[in-house]
Amino acid sequence: MKKALISIYIILISVNVFSQVIYSGDNPPPRKYPYHDILIIKNNNKDDHTFTFTSPAQSFKNMVQGQGKLETNKVLHFSPNYKVDTLFVKQNIVNIRKSLPKTFWDFSLWGATYDNEPNQDSIWIMYCFVEINKTKDIKIFSAYKVTFEGFDATIVEQRIDPKIIDLEFIIDKKRLKLLETKLKTLPESQ
Repeated sequence: MKKALISIYIILISVNVFSQVIYSGDNPPPRKYPYHDILIIKNNNKDDHTFTFTSPAQSFKNMVQGQGKLETNKVLHFSPNYKVDTLFVKQNIVNIRKSLPKTFWDFSLWGATYDNEPNQDSIWIMYCFVEINKTKDIKIFSAYKVTFEGFDATIVEQRIDPKIIDLEFIIDKKRLKLLETKLKTLPESQ
């Protein structure tokens, strides 16, 4: 009888442990509305080889989240023609952080990526900090845009060691509304 109870106990534990649903980017977990997320807009000629651009752009998101500092960051490379105003960058990181609800980082963010259309003759990535409601309406709290040297991300030479030529922080309500409108028209990256 004791062996039977132990066997049943082991089976129950095994079922609970190994029957977990696995979520991926294509299969995100169900969420309660409204939820917070980060949506990314890329202007890169729909090129898939963009890690060299996304890594520096994501560094600013990490700073907004409180993980990392501008002075110790190893992936941010600025163009010699771009004079980095560290006070400007730090203050705008704080401004973006202040624009977000206190619960913004409480849940995993699965963010979608969108392709900018029409593609412009530049390479940039924009991170939008958003809230999505039940009807899929998007409210953008704030955003930032990182522009890199070059004009076409499909050219290998322009992807090697990309240098930042401009940083733009978007907190102004009018500009955020325009960005919300534009986001509705953009196709999701494949």
